Amino acid sequence: MQTVRTWMIIGWFVVTVSVFCPHGLNAQLDPSIAEKIETLAEKVRVEWNVPGLAVAVVTPDQPVWAMGFGTRRLGHAEPVDPDTLFAIA
Repeated sequence: MQTVRTWMIIGWFVVTVSVFCPHGLNAQLDPSIAEKIETLAEKVRVEWNVPGLAVAVVTPDQPVWAMGFGTRRLGHAEPVDPDTLFAIA
């Protein structure tokens, strides 16, 4: 069930970005879409019990929006930001 939920969330992000994000050098993410992504990301962070995560929306030309959620390490106060490095492999 967790795997299905994960792929549904990933699919939602892909559809949101591909449909609602304008492309080009001056691309910006619609504030209402950014708010929905923020709400979903924080909900997922809490449900999956992870201390922090970062989300970015990019176009082929440039990053459009990025934000960090939560903290870098469990029990520490240092927040996640768009430049936080995560060990993923």
